[in-house]
Amino acid sequence: MRTLALILLAAILAGCGEGENQKTSHFEHDHEMPDHWPNDLADSALKIRDRLSMHQRFPDLRSEMTSQIIDIVSWVPEIAADTDLTEEEWIPIDQQVQTLSQRLAQQENMDNDHQQLAKQLCDLIEQSAALLKEDAKAEGVSE
Repeated sequence: MRTLALILLAAILAGCGEGENQKTSHFEHDHEMPDHWPNDLADSALKIRDRLSMHQRFPDLRSEMTSQIIDIVSWVPEIAADTDLTEEEWIPIDQQVQTLSQRLAQQENMDNDHQQLAKQLCDLIEQSAALLKEDAKAEGVSE
């Protein structure tokens, strides 16, 4: 009887915290998640592209949009690592992140070169997200 109670207690505790907001970061317990944290890999490309567009259209938001782009770019490797991408598929994304991050560290503004690198990163992310969707569809068909 005591074993059954312990098993039920463990099951209840294991279920606590699971709900609407699933784990989105290895560091989630350490701090509040920013509003611009991407929901998934594809969303990271969408958020970067949105901020690039806002950066161009609204000069008074350039500093904030640049800061958010830097944040999102820095999170992409973690988000990609939480997917089913193979190492071979993940490495080009990580390399593009490293290149863009190094350039932004030297000159923290989104000039044309930085914007082009960010767009190339988005292209890689979108290609990888499409591969993940294809894999998921293939798995769904085979089951």
